Amino acid sequence: MYCTRCGKEIKDDTKFCVFCGCEAMSKETTSKDLKREDVITKKSSVSESNTYDKKRIKKVIAIFSMLAAALFICGGVALYMFRPEVRMNNALKDGDLDKAYTIYKEKLNKKEISQETENLLTNYTEKIWTEYDSGEKSVKEIKDEIDRISLFKSDNISSYLEKSYDKIEVIEQIERNMFLAETNIALGAYKEAIKDYNEVLELDNDFEDAKVGMKTALDTYSEKIIDQMINHIDNGNYTYARKMIDDEISDIHFYDSADLESFLDEVNTAYVTNILKKVEECNAKKDYESAKYILNDALNVLPGNSELENALYEKMVDKYMEACIDADAEKMFEVIYTEDMFNAICNKSNMSKAAMIKKTNKEIESIWGYAKKIAEQQGVNFEITYKIVDIKDCSSSQVESLNRAFDNLEEEIDINIVDITEAKLVNIEILLHFKDKPEIIESKLYITKIDNEWYIYPKEDIL
Repeated sequence: MYCTRCGKEIKDDTKFCVFCGCEAMSKETTSKDLKREDVITKKSSVSESNTYDKKRIKKVIAIFSMLAAALFICGGVALYMFRPEVRMNNALKDGDLDKAYTIYKEKLNKKEISQETENLLTNYTEKIWTEYDSGEKSVKEIKDEIDRISLFKSDNISSYLEKSYDKIEVIEQIERNMFLAETNIALGAYKEAIKDYNEVLELDNDFEDAKVGMKTALDTYSEKIIDQMINHIDNGNYTYARKMIDDEISDIHFYDSADLESFLDEVNTAYVTNILKKVEECNAKKDYESAKYILNDALNVLPGNSELENALYEKMVDKYMEACIDADAEKMFEVIYTEDMFNAICNKSNMSKAAMIKKTNKEIESIWGYAKKIAEQQGVNFEITYKIVDIKDCSSSQVESLNRAFDNLEEEIDINIVDITEAKLVNIEILLHFKDKPEIIESKLYITKIDNEWYIYPKEDIL
């Protein structure tokens, strides 16, 4: 028989297996038991086999489910990654604008881009400007890339790029002006170079190269102008020296050269001194009209110069007083009335200009004739001289009074007179010499500005 445990053959009458020690059964018992156990074992084996198969099937199903899910996910990711918009955005992230635009043009048909793409393009724009600031890109390269970015369809990007285009325009203008400035420096055209540098600094006040170039150009130009002005002054050409200020410097209002500025003051002083010298030469000849012309011309060059203005007022008073003393009514009327006013006065009096002048001369001569007669009776020579005591600005109330006086004159002679905008009060001492001690008559005159021309208005009848 065989051992029911280890299955080895043993003797029939053996109670225990000599191999494994298991209790041996009789042949009959064993046969019965084996049949029963075979059934149980078979059932158990079937049951265990079924359970194993179910578990195995579940595992297989789970594995296949996981594989299917993984394949689905991988496929989805692959499909997503190969979408044109994703590839375009990835190209932008990698800094490859050309590739991104090629995908956009060929695969997306230039449709409106997404917010994500807009953000990537904005970041890319900021990146290339950073590269420009660090010197890695030129303005031409920046412009080319900005032009390419502008091809992506987006209102937001179009608006955003406007600032970049403005910036490019400024940079290009600066580069042009810097090139012109450097060229003008090389040609010795410092005045033009200064203007070029100034235009650069108006666009970018912190542009260091322009600051340095401007200082060099100003210093060199100042030395050149000063040398030329000194040469004119040494040769007595004060007018030419002053004219250089108008021709060479007046339009360079932004110059910042202390030496040049100081020298300009010296030139102006020399110019005024020369003008006053010419005026005195005219005075010596009693040519007050020429003196007035010289002074008016000089005041066009140096408007508001007090020395020239006072000299002009004095010449007008001189002309008026000389006309009174010499009984020259024609000259006197030239400084008293405008031509329209004199014509209106003549018309009102029903007199011609010549008749009015002749009549006035007789009146003046009769007054001086009376004075001369007294002097002859006393056996002395008669002479009239005068002295300008001072010239002062009129107050606003005095100007108003003068305008009222002219308003009355307007009514009398039926003419419109432009309102006086400015006036001077002149105090005069008239000296009548027919005794040992001259008699002094104090008188006042107004010098009024009518339609940008100055005229004498006698406050008192000094005749």
